[in-house]
Amino acid sequence: MEKQGNVVGHAVTVTGYSLDRANAVPDKNGFLLRANRIDRVYAYDDQVGPFARMIWQKSGRDVLETFWGKTYAITPEFLLFPLYHKIRIPFSLLEGAIFKLDTYLETFRPKFPGVNRAEWDIFRTTANEYKSSAREDYKNLDADTMLQALVVDLPRFIWRVMLRVDDELHFDFLFDATGIAQHDLLVHMMSATEKKEGYRMILSLAANNETLRHVRPSGVEFQPPLVHHVQRLQHHADLFIG
Repeated sequence: MEKQGNVVGHAVTVTGYSLDRANAVPDKNGFLLRANRIDRVYAYDDQVGPFARMIWQKSGRDVLETFWGKTYAITPEFLLFPLYHKIRIPFSLLEGAIFKLDTYLETFRPKFPGVNRAEWDIFRTTANEYKSSAREDYKNLDADTMLQALVVDLPRFIWRVMLRVDDELHFDFLFDATGIAQHDLLVHMMSATEKKEGYRMILSLAANNETLRHVRPSGVEFQPPLVHHVQRLQHHADLFIG
């Protein structure tokens, strides 16, 4: 934080955030993360109060602005997250794998005019929280399909990856947050829409493409190779396409 020409340190506890941006801000590759809609965070600040607003600004560098009698620019240096000690899979692993998947699916999307690019929401949750939200998230599905989400056996802690298009949820992918990176972490998938076009068809086309069988992305990835996961996603999509 810059205060009276000096850079000083200050710790706060983040208590919430706002998703006021209409659209996610894409990265240089066009990858869309729902978290990039965040335009401000709220924090417990002992100089202000329990819901101090900190607004993201773009002025050549990523800074937050907060108000202590006047406006100050602050640059976040690090974040501390309390985690259950058995959570072994970091966010970066999921983000890297989903980025690769999104990049690959983008090579097929032009074949489907009118289908906008997917927005991905990646966050850690629990099996109970996921099942509690299923009735609202899958409200357009029939009772038998929704039952799959309610009775599936899941690890206590999971990474949930939601694929949305135009703010409509299309797919849910659940990964074991307490697993080992070298193992198959994908534990459950749900199609949240009854539409038989869009990303269902894109996933199906991508997984059946012969070139994918020879792709082994470098860097962070799940094991088995990404092809296995895309093919599993395609199989799940086929169950609903019929």
